[in-house]
Amino acid sequence: MEPSSGNRDARPAATPVAAVLPAGGSGERLGGATPKQFCAVQGRPLVSYTVRAMERISWISDIIVVVSPENIRTMKSIIEKYGHKRVTVVEGGITRHRSIFNGLKVFAENEFSNHLLQKPEVVIIHDAVRPFVEEDILSKVVMAAKEHGLGINTIITSSFLVLV
Repeated sequence: MEPSSGNRDARPAATPVAAVLPAGGSGERLGGATPKQFCAVQGRPLVSYTVRAMERISWISDIIVVVSPENIRTMKSIIEKYGHKRVTVVEGGITRHRSIFNGLKVFAENEFSNHLLQKPEVVIIHDAVRPFVEEDILSKVVMAAKEHGLGINTIITSSFLVLV
């Protein structure tokens, strides 16, 4: 299971970029005891694939993974076991929005990281359970954010289409 890195030449010029990966879900809809982000896929937790995909993008300086309080130790052990770098684990909030806020707050406070975080100009928010990250798409989103103040990537999925 190898996420695509896309076009390696697609890098936002001289823009400090970081990523926040919300990973605080309980996996209720999946119906198992293990939250989806920690489920093993070919022997490796799903969240580890997503972190690795972000690490492969050289222009992302820091990766913040936001997890529920009871999963902080689990996430830290995944980071250690799989040798992830540039990763800081942050405690999530009660809602997804609060968790993202907690992830963003780290850049202002810089107290939760074991290394000095670079203050980003653009922060990518990407679900931790989506490991197929393409560098060229993220680059376009970052460039749109620089130009317009916000950049969003969407894909149309047939399961969400409704005929009225």
